[in-house]
Amino acid sequence: MSRQARVALVLCAGTLSMLSAVGWGVAQPAATPSPGAAPTPTPEALMEGVPTKMGRRIVSQLRTAHGAMPTVLRAAHLTQPDGGEQVFFVYEYSLFDACVAAAPSRAEGRQACRDRLQEDARCTTAKAAFVTVAATPAGRAAGTGGAITVVFDADVRRGCRTHRVLEVALRDVDADQRPELLVDIVGSHPERGFRSGNEYERRLRDLVIFDATGREQLHAELGAWGPTDDESATSSVSARWSMRDTNADRRPDVVVESFAYEEMYDCPVTDDGWFTPRSEDDEDGYECSGAPRLTTFRYDTARDAFVEQPSARRRAVRDGRHGHGR
Repeated sequence: MSRQARVALVLCAGTLSMLSAVGWGVAQPAATPSPGAAPTPTPEALMEGVPTKMGRRIVSQLRTAHGAMPTVLRAAHLTQPDGGEQVFFVYEYSLFDACVAAAPSRAEGRQACRDRLQEDARCTTAKAAFVTVAATPAGRAAGTGGAITVVFDADVRRGCRTHRVLEVALRDVDADQRPELLVDIVGSHPERGFRSGNEYERRLRDLVIFDATGREQLHAELGAWGPTDDESATSSVSARWSMRDTNADRRPDVVVESFAYEEMYDCPVTDDGWFTPRSEDDEDGYECSGAPRLTTFRYDTARDAFVEQPSARRRAVRDGRHGHGR
């Protein structure tokens, strides 16, 4: 079948049956969790390396702050010489549970929160928290820890729920002899077909780097992929990132490789959103093709931040040229 004929199938009425006839996969509606359902624990649900009692105290403090039980998704920590801890972790809690906890009574809150939140009742808030725990005082059980200080507690994800946390790191990212805090996270968001009303899962990937005070050094919205409609192609973006010194200043920069493509439900579905683009001449996969683009966020020592560098075309416009030489 020619490329033109395949495109025509998508644009005509009765698209779904035709897609099945030519063997294209049709996305199935996403499952709908019940309102207020607790996030499903993952293998990373424990703060590995942090004493259990200390971890429970940290979670309890956050539960009091938000009115809902947090689920830790992934964590990193640095044990201090005196036995204290610096703990950086990503967690989420139910919007519905937090809403109910703020109501005068649980029965009243459940009904009011369902009415107010509606479909958002199944969503969660995802945060990245940096917490310091003083060494365990004399006379207290070992591993309990001393005073807990929440240095920062910041929103860190787009979308309704967390699909996967790809990385959490507590290390010197920019070579300034101070630790930074890095999160690479994929959120999911339900969207409905325009005519059918079917629900599909769209995913959104973010890379965030904080300094130790909670100031963002970088917040890059990376890929966004997955079908949003069962009757038309979906504009998606595949992306991945790496760190390398791009200007020989001996400091790592963040380099994002990405490409936009028109998704027709048969492009690869991966947890991180990246796949190698197909050739536009490939009739079996031209929908999954795209022109790769590099975006560099160069580390700026004066700002102590990663700053996006203008592309060649943007530099030409800024300098009064049109991208075709002087």
